[in-house]
Amino acid sequence: MVCASSGPFATLTLIGAAGIVIAFAAGCTQDKTAHASPAPQNPQHGSSEGFCAENAAPTPSATASSCTCEAPAAPSGSAASPAPSAATPVDRPGILPRDSRQAIVVTTPKWTEFRGKVQRYEWEGAGPWRAVGNAMAVAIGRRGLAWGRGLHPDGLPGPTKREGDTKSPAGVFELADAYGYAVAPPPGTTWPYGRLTQGWKCIDDPRQEGYNTLIMPDAYYAEAPTVAWDGVRRDVVFDMFVVVKHNTDPVVPAAGSCVLIHPWTNAQTPTQGCTSMSKNSLQTVLGWLSPKLHPVLIQMPEEALSTVARAWGIPGR
Repeated sequence: MVCASSGPFATLTLIGAAGIVIAFAAGCTQDKTAHASPAPQNPQHGSSEGFCAENAAPTPSATASSCTCEAPAAPSGSAASPAPSAATPVDRPGILPRDSRQAIVVTTPKWTEFRGKVQRYEWEGAGPWRAVGNAMAVAIGRRGLAWGRGLHPDGLPGPTKREGDTKSPAGVFELADAYGYAVAPPPGTTWPYGRLTQGWKCIDDPRQEGYNTLIMPDAYYAEAPTVAWDGVRRDVVFDMFVVVKHNTDPVVPAAGSCVLIHPWTNAQTPTQGCTSMSKNSLQTVLGWLSPKLHPVLIQMPEEALSTVARAWGIPGR
């Protein structure tokens, strides 16, 4: 979903009206004009993930001039980082980022099943992953799962995610910001959050320059056609969501786009490729996510998870 650079708090961009590029690094706000930037980022090949909606009343005439996000902790290794402790992962085997200690694990009984469950996990810096709370129901893509593009290796046995296949991406993915129409996220939320304006959409047409990009109605790519997006009731299904960093570094045309974790219609209604759950469950997950713990989404059939969990250093073995 949009272009991403490494790390959970990479710079986020949204191209708005009059060529204004609004950059957000580590949850803080910085406005830059396109001509002032050394190299204005192309959303298809840039180094940004997600977008930051303006924190103002959701009106069609609103401009993308500002955004308010929670400021996460400084990335590991920066000048503001604390000295490593016994609980700080240093050389943990596997594919996860070194500082990742939270995991959202979504599993289904088989590749073609859209009904599944989600379990939260935390890692204390040593020993096994610890389950947090009870498992909750999820509904994923209509045709189940297929390997997407994330932190995991390419070329794994099994189906491969393609645009329009109505499958959710399987694999291991970092998360970008959360967004919603509410002025503020649920109480206690520390995960970066931006307020949506009416008319936003995501470009899911692989032929477009802004493919896999979330945009606001006055953005440079606002008139770009979409395949399925314009018919979606964004005010209902996407009342609140978390952006999944799928197919972002770099964006590969037709490899899948616009993947979100959002409220479901109901437990028996699949998605077009996102991961959905009850609104209460999503609020629980969002309130639990911690920027300091670099959470990831792990999503695949149960058998696949049991096969790769040990080698990848993820919960599930």
